[in-house]
Amino acid sequence: MSLSKKSILALLLLALIAGVVAFGAWLLHSSAGRDFVLAQAQGQLPQGARLQWQKVDGVLAEGLRFQKLSYADAEQRYEAGVLEIETDILPLLFRHVN
Repeated sequence: MSLSKKSILALLLLALIAGVVAFGAWLLHSSAGRDFVLAQAQGQLPQGARLQWQKVDGVLAEGLRFQKLSYADAEQRYEAGVLEIETDILPLLFRHVN
């Protein structure tokens, strides 16, 4: 039994969609996904800037709580004992941010 080209393409598309959904779930609902995103954010900082925290709790889909957060660059420095960020992913997906 051989599969037609359309069937193979449909299976590949289905596998790609499943992979994207799985990656999104991992990114939004796991501490490893949170750490990956935070590391990417740190990598995008201007040269010489530092963003550090002592501890972070939560996942991107539900919100984050940073303890002893600090940001510093050549001109400014900010510190927060505790910073809580509430997240709502759906407006971002539909480009409806207030």
